[in-house]
Amino acid sequence: MTLYENISLHLKRYGRSIDDIIWVGNTRQHMNLSIFWNFAQKHDLKSVYKIPDDFIIVGSDFWLSKKECYDDFYQDLLDCWKYNKYPSKPSCEKNEWVSFFNTDELSFLKLEFGIPMDAKNSDFS
Repeated sequence: MTLYENISLHLKRYGRSIDDIIWVGNTRQHMNLSIFWNFAQKHDLKSVYKIPDDFIIVGSDFWLSKKECYDDFYQDLLDCWKYNKYPSKPSCEKNEWVSFFNTDELSFLKLEFGIPMDAKNSDFS
């Protein structure tokens, strides 16, 4: 299987295609898409050996990143891609910091710091 086929298969799992990709690279640099796809179509995964850990494949509202894989030499990259979606802004607005903690975290704050369960922002100063 080529790297191109591998990426294409993974994108199909989420109703996406190669055409949805707008750039590839990492936080330091990107690669021209035509050059990348040409490379990916010609290289069997076993000849690529490893994809850099910080390499991402980016669409307009999603990206593929590598999950942690433990095979040092050759990785089954189909299982190593993680599909990420940008979060949607919730319609519910809450302006008290305490509302963002779950019950266990609130219990810890109460025990360790005496923060009340119905704390206001000023209780955290």
